[in-house]
Amino acid sequence: MNSPRSQRRLPRRAGNYYLRLAGIAGGGCLIAYVLFIFIAKVIHPYQMGFSVERDIRTVRAELKKQQAKNTLLARRLDYLKTPEGAETEARRAGYSRPGEIVYLLRSAASASSSSNSATPAH
Repeated sequence: MNSPRSQRRLPRRAGNYYLRLAGIAGGGCLIAYVLFIFIAKVIHPYQMGFSVERDIRTVRAELKKQQAKNTLLARRLDYLKTPEGAETEARRAGYSRPGEIVYLLRSAASASSSSNSATPAH
């Protein structure tokens, strides 16, 4: 029964070899995917921290700009509450005092452009 022929090894089947190779490749892909997900989960909080810090710096810079603008507007408002400020703003709006004659002066650039448009083209 135990003759050398019966103990001889049967040749490998090609299907088993490719199945094992596909299993190893699939397992490698699964390990790579799990590793990728793990690394992404570990790195994500650090990325969020950096983006939050960048957003905080941006918002603080915008806050400083808005505070400077607010200060400027508060000064302007205080000036407009004075009699001189009210008069200045009224004159800019075209108002004048009773009995006052208003003269409008044109700048040299606007005067030359209006005189050029008044001359007929030949």
